[in-house]
Amino acid sequence: MDCYVIHDDSPEILELLHERSEQLLTRTFGLDPLPPANCRVLLYLSDELVKQLWPHALSLEWELGILPHPKAKQANRAYGTGKIKLVDALDTLIDAKAMPVDMLLCNETPVFTSVIIGELLVFNLKDTSHALSRWQAIRTAIGKFNALRLRAYNLLTANDQKTRVALLGMMILEPNHRFLLGKGASDSLEPADRRLSMIAVAPRSVVAFIMLLIRFLLFGRFESRNLPESIGLARSRKLQIESSDGIDYQLDGVALGAKKLVCEVQERSIKLLTTQAEKQKASLDTGRDLIKLGHLPCGSAVAELAEKPIPMFHHASEDEFRELFRSLRDSAQMSPAFLVLMVLSVLLALTGLFANSAPVIIGAMILAPLMAPIISLAMGLARADTSLLQTSIRTLAGGTMLALSCAMGITWLMPLDTLTPEMQSRLTPTLLDLGVAVISGIAGAYANAKEEVAKSLAGVAIAVALVPPLAVVGIGLGWADLVMAGGAFLLFITNLVGIALSAALTFLVLGFAPFHLARRGVGVSLAFLAIIAIPLYLSFGKLVEKGQIYRSLPQGKMELMGKEVELLPQDIYLEEPTRVAYRLMAPAPLSPYHLDALKAELELRLQRPVILEAEVRIRR
Repeated sequence: MDCYVIHDDSPEILELLHERSEQLLTRTFGLDPLPPANCRVLLYLSDELVKQLWPHALSLEWELGILPHPKAKQANRAYGTGKIKLVDALDTLIDAKAMPVDMLLCNETPVFTSVIIGELLVFNLKDTSHALSRWQAIRTAIGKFNALRLRAYNLLTANDQKTRVALLGMMILEPNHRFLLGKGASDSLEPADRRLSMIAVAPRSVVAFIMLLIRFLLFGRFESRNLPESIGLARSRKLQIESSDGIDYQLDGVALGAKKLVCEVQERSIKLLTTQAEKQKASLDTGRDLIKLGHLPCGSAVAELAEKPIPMFHHASEDEFRELFRSLRDSAQMSPAFLVLMVLSVLLALTGLFANSAPVIIGAMILAPLMAPIISLAMGLARADTSLLQTSIRTLAGGTMLALSCAMGITWLMPLDTLTPEMQSRLTPTLLDLGVAVISGIAGAYANAKEEVAKSLAGVAIAVALVPPLAVVGIGLGWADLVMAGGAFLLFITNLVGIALSAALTFLVLGFAPFHLARRGVGVSLAFLAIIAIPLYLSFGKLVEKGQIYRSLPQGKMELMGKEVELLPQDIYLEEPTRVAYRLMAPAPLSPYHLDALKAELELRLQRPVILEAEVRIRR
């Protein structure tokens, strides 16, 4: 079979052709006639000229090879021999075996790399003429941040699956050329499945867009099995794209425009001379369409987001909100199961508190059913829904009163009246306890809004902050110790308000409530929290002061009046004067003079009067 070389009269190719004049026939592009049908043709031309010859290569059934021309980076990357020298490429293609390969067309124009529609700046498209590195893409995206808009597109696949979706941008490419994505999406595209692949980007909010940029900056990849919320994927033999305002796109880096795009894979349409073609294998599912766009703005969400500035936070569509709201309204009801679990969890908490057993208290946390009405209360605050608020408050109040009644009754019947460390730890809440409540509220709201998160995790997190202090309140009332009951009740109210407020704000961030509705409920919660924060701040200040004092106390081995003593601080009581409890270990009994020396040392270090409580132990 004759082998022709069509070239552009570049000096480097002319020299090689002169050396191989007996093996090769030459044609100068635009001057000489085209080679005949069913022959072997090697192209040493720019990308633009290669595309001009492509229809002739199809009609004349050439066995086509692409030589590495300096201005043919796209064609060489897609169908060429890669990054090798011209002389090596020429020798390789002269003897290469021709194999039919697929070809992607966009509006009947060959696509060597990809078609990019809209703003697609999060992928690492390195080494292409229109490419941006990952860092360049992020800098460009930040520079265009204020101008970013989602646009509405109508998509139609080969099997007539129709989808209307709002996107920031999309990229279409033939899967055999998936390496053009670098690390960005190569795992999402299966080799040789005879379908084009469309990767879509559609962040619903500024926060989602920033998270997507961070993800690509840190990891630079994703998998089709676990797509990010802002990324969609579609595979089909043919994809038709329409937009009411027309479509601006880049085809192999060239800016173009059209009212409609029709992208289609022509199977085994070109006979290619390349070692890459030998890797192509038949696929078993070439006729099926794969659409993973349901998590992107579709349906009613398109009208809400298209052609508008991207909101700071995601706004859930009516379809997304309806199911969650129905579930929370049902969860706010006071059911027999709720009352039974409430009693059982408090009884188990009481047992753990009296026995000073943390594992038993954890069991009570797992049983606690308080998650449902609190999360419903948070949604009521976020949505300013009076009915949901009333139902949630009624359920919480009923469950709380029932729990307190059970706790008081068990305390009266219990012959024990010792304040255990587990009880003591819940009598002086601080700002740290408020932090526990805030984290628990965020976890609860997020788990309810996201089906893929186990809701039981949120129930455990919330119960950690509510069941034990509620049981301690009941014990304090049973002992008629109002100080004890008041301290535990402050912790209970702190956590309840903190959980409800943080959960409401989480629903706001997730888009399940507009700000104008959430403003009043969140404002009332903040007012309550500000009032509660005053004693919490004072308690936290005392905790910090105790820590500072503890660091100033002498510890370890110390010599007192010629006798070596080991000092172990036990506790600090912020009274007037400050009371310090110590355990002293010595090889022989200590006299009052030794204790006076230790007290003098403490007053010197703390610069304040001190009352010393000493427990002396003899160690021999």
